[in-house]
Amino acid sequence: MTQLALRHSQKLIEAEDFPIPADILEGIDIARQSALAETFSAIYELLDRLQEEQECSFECSSMLLGVLTKELRNHEILYPRIAPPFHGFSIEGSKEMINGLKKPEWYRTTRYRHSCYIQDKLSISLAKMVLNVGGFTLNFRIKVQD
Repeated sequence: MTQLALRHSQKLIEAEDFPIPADILEGIDIARQSALAETFSAIYELLDRLQEEQECSFECSSMLLGVLTKELRNHEILYPRIAPPFHGFSIEGSKEMINGLKKPEWYRTTRYRHSCYIQDKLSISLAKMVLNVGGFTLNFRIKVQD
């Protein structure tokens, strides 16, 4: 249940109708914010690298920079950059956003399709985030009154 809440919540969960302790809900939200901070940090670091360095060839870096810039603008997180507490963003939603980024097709002069995508550049960060979220557990004790 905590995994489901962690992956799909978009803010601190309010559970007024359920007897869930506030510290549990806060723990879930802290883990959500931490995972999203890692994810968006990787996205913005890639954006900065693509502007400053040549990640691949000039053509490839330019294409990826254009894709990432346009997609972040479409999601309204290019400027200002999204920051904690990441209201309106869930872990699953951010994964879907990254996986849904456009993959432009362009060909080298050798007639072979170039196969560099934003998703490839973010795959290690995404895998790490998924691993950390998968290992998330809450330890708590319920105090029973006599």
